Amino acid sequence: MLTLFCALVVASIAAPFLIFYLGRRAFGLLAIAPAVGFFWVLQQLTTGTLRNGNQLAYDLNWMPAAHLNISFRMDALSALFSLIILGVGALVLLYCWGYFDHSRRRLALFGGQMVGFATAMYGLVISDNFLLLYVFWEITSLLSFLLVSYYGERASSRRSAQQALMVTVLGGLAMLVGITLLGRQTGAWSFSGIAATEDLANTPYLTVAIVLILCGALSKSAIAPAHFWLPGAMAAPTPVSAYLHSAAMVKAGIYLVARLSPTFHEIGSWHLVTITLGGFTMLMGGWMALRQVDLKLILAYGTVSQLGFIISVVAIGSREALMAGLALTFAHSMFKATLFMIVGAIDHTTGTRDIGELSGLARREPFVAALAVVSAASMAGIPPLFGFIAKEA
Repeated sequence: MLTLFCALVVASIAAPFLIFYLGRRAFGLLAIAPAVGFFWVLQQLTTGTLRNGNQLAYDLNWMPAAHLNISFRMDALSALFSLIILGVGALVLLYCWGYFDHSRRRLALFGGQMVGFATAMYGLVISDNFLLLYVFWEITSLLSFLLVSYYGERASSRRSAQQALMVTVLGGLAMLVGITLLGRQTGAWSFSGIAATEDLANTPYLTVAIVLILCGALSKSAIAPAHFWLPGAMAAPTPVSAYLHSAAMVKAGIYLVARLSPTFHEIGSWHLVTITLGGFTMLMGGWMALRQVDLKLILAYGTVSQLGFIISVVAIGSREALMAGLALTFAHSMFKATLFMIVGAIDHTTGTRDIGELSGLARREPFVAALAVVSAASMAGIPPLFGFIAKEA
């Protein structure tokens, strides 16, 4: 677990140099680290330590006075999200190999930021300490800002990046206040500590702490009223949209809700916030998607809708609902990342994403059309695809 994290850190540092000297081919090399990590995590889940419900752990007593210890835990839940982060990350890095044709200097910085984002997300899902998770949480917000502003010469890219940064950082600051309040009242500064806390329902100011923590989680996952930053972030290059805004970054809020829902679902304010806002986001995102003509915006608002759906299910707190929500999360990561990459291929081929100007494209690109149909059918829940299995669950 720790070796994989260090390997991702090394890959992040090496990425700018590799891309500067090797060009786009370096993305193939950079994909090796997350790909190897994906198969290692999969092995741990199927035949290794995690198969029997155990966990991998690493603890370093770093700043006990500030309650900031280096505590990493990998259990089945964090391993499942690690599979999304590492697997989709490796595929998106390979996609970058054929997508970009810009200068090596700009691409070198971009490559380092992409691998760094995968590293931060992996660190986030294996963090047991609340404050350590918050550190990785804000690193992902900063790297998202840098990646969305890739086309920094465009005013729309700068505006979208600033908007995404402001919403996610403000949500993160609210979450930090909630974490501090929760830790001060319960004495527990880790997920494992909170799960073991007795008589949690009678903790003073618990409702306030929960709502503040949810402010961070729901804003990161583009849940209304903080949903608007995600469609705006479509100004980023397609690999960024496919990875950050469909498979990785927006799943951070879902991970936090999934991690806390078995403990907090009996608190009245928990369901009042999550299911109400999640259901509203699901309906609003679907309705707004129908009004778009840009393929990327259709997928963006569809993502907002799906995130609301997933949050509503995961927040219920029962084992069955959590398993169904995780299946939805997996399915969404796969079909939506695929659809975003297909849109990038269409944009490169035709020079437009306007659905009114793309009639007859399937005859010119039958392979891409077949991939699009399969992915869209999975999103629609058509059997026997994984999207159907997840939605049926």
